[in-house]
Amino acid sequence: MEAENLFLRKALVQTRGWRAMMKEMQRFVRIEDLFKGRHFDRQIIVLCVSWYTSFKLSLRDLVIMMADRGISVTHTTILRWVQRYLPEFEKRWRRYARSVGGSWRMDETYIKVHGRWV
Repeated sequence: MEAENLFLRKALVQTRGWRAMMKEMQRFVRIEDLFKGRHFDRQIIVLCVSWYTSFKLSLRDLVIMMADRGISVTHTTILRWVQRYLPEFEKRWRRYARSVGGSWRMDETYIKVHGRWV
């Protein structure tokens, strides 16, 4: 299987070029296939990964938060979810993120020093 994939990648590079191969490799995995065969519901996985990345929470804090909601999960399971799903979430997010401009401007700023505006 691996040798077949390598052969197909080489053929793709030779016929359509490097950029075409990279584009082919960066296609999104269907959301159903992404969570296929998991013990926990998709919403629980997404919730734990998003809380872990959005807020300054430890894995053990997330375990306690999930236990308060009646869900028994270990910190290593959440770590595996973060390692597995975060790159895919970032890839999907980058699709909609706007690029930041290379230049910026700052207006004049005044501050008060010893009662006088400078």
